Amino acid sequence: MTNKKPVTKLTLLGAVVALLLCVAMLMGTTYAWFTDSVTSSGNIIKTGKLNIDLLVKGGDLDTTGLTADADGYYSVKAASNKIWNNVKWEPGYTSWVNAKVTTTGNLALKYTMKITADGAVGTLANVIDVYYSPTEVAKPTNRDLTGLTKLGTLAEAIAGTLVINDTLIPEPKTGETENKTDFATLALHMQEDAGNEYQELTVGTTGFSLQILATQYTYEEDSFDDQYDVGAVYPVTNAAEFAEALENAQDGDIIDAGGNTIGALVGDNVDSAVTIANAVFQRTTAPDPIYGGNTSSDIEGTTFEKAVEFVGCTFDATDAVYCNNFKGGATFTNCTFNGGWSSIYNNTSNGDVTIKDCTIVAYAYAINFGGGDGDNTLKIINCNIKGWNSFGDTAFSKVEITNCTFDKSSGYGVLRFYQDATVTNCTFTDAFEFVDSNKTGITVEFTNCTGITTAKIFNNVEDGVEHVSNWWIDGTNVSENVGPHD
Repeated sequence: MTNKKPVTKLTLLGAVVALLLCVAMLMGTTYAWFTDSVTSSGNIIKTGKLNIDLLVKGGDLDTTGLTADADGYYSVKAASNKIWNNVKWEPGYTSWVNAKVTTTGNLALKYTMKITADGAVGTLANVIDVYYSPTEVAKPTNRDLTGLTKLGTLAEAIAGTLVINDTLIPEPKTGETENKTDFATLALHMQEDAGNEYQELTVGTTGFSLQILATQYTYEEDSFDDQYDVGAVYPVTNAAEFAEALENAQDGDIIDAGGNTIGALVGDNVDSAVTIANAVFQRTTAPDPIYGGNTSSDIEGTTFEKAVEFVGCTFDATDAVYCNNFKGGATFTNCTFNGGWSSIYNNTSNGDVTIKDCTIVAYAYAINFGGGDGDNTLKIINCNIKGWNSFGDTAFSKVEITNCTFDKSSGYGVLRFYQDATVTNCTFTDAFEFVDSNKTGITVEFTNCTGITTAKIFNNVEDGVEHVSNWWIDGTNVSENVGPHD
């Protein structure tokens, strides 16, 4: 009898084997899907180059080892060379210099060119005349200076009659003109009538300098506009440079003194919205014998037409910031005030004022504002303050004080309000004397403050009349417990 396997079993076995073979074959194949791709390659982020050079021909420049450019000019930067280097000047002597200010970079820049003295300006500068042209004027065969304009004496040029402000545009926008080079011509001439008293003198203690300061210019554009470098910094190192930078500043400029002493700012008119950074405002007069500060103000009688900001500055005088008009308001950030009698005193503001992260110490008045249009806010934030503080209602309609410490100086420890005020997260030391109001009906709110109780709050009495105000401590009206001064 012949044995036969069931058909159904054979069929099932064959199907399983076929399935396994199909799976094995599929494992070695790929699916065909619709696909596409795009790659942005070769992207470049590279900083531009801002550089400036002064090239000259003429004068006393030592050209040994130097190579002239196509126009016959030699680089001053390349050899750190002296343009004027003659110790045998005499009446009638004339030095003719052609100058070229140029850039080999690719970034637009603005620059200031001026003459400065290295040390005190000697009397010799009074008998040397300065002639100038903003173009290249060929040196004549004689001493005829007809092509140039007389600017005055070298002493006057150092004081600011020769200050050249211009721009260089190495890579212009479409439709605009390239400007990689500016020319100028200078001639110095010693007056013929200079007498024997001018023998063996120098212009400055150790000479004088032709200086160029350059920084970024608002020209190149990013994704938004061309204003990202509107606040490019002009560095200054002394009082003369500071005065010139302030005089020529435009809105948004930053004048950075780098921690140098730049003297005082008195009776000036500042018509640009500028930031003054890292300046030490300090009179060089003898210390005041009574209060320990210098005898005059660091900033006095100056009118600021637009908003001004002081950052990282030091003020050290008998009346440090005194009797100024901040028409556009002011900001003081991270500044130190060491007022002999007062630090910020008797100032006027027609704009908001912010005093932040400052240390303010004075024998009498720490912060005091008087006049103004009244519709402004004074904000005092993160400050350590010693002295008397009062804020006239003709300057501010509201005062906001946050995270400050108030202490008594040698003379006073007082807060006096003439307007609504909020005082938040502040500390009043044990030595601090009192808070009062000098106007009826104002509201003063203390929130989360240390060292303030109704025992230190008063309504001031003026001409026999008590100024009754609304006083709040941590949400509780304490007015009924506040009386007049003893």
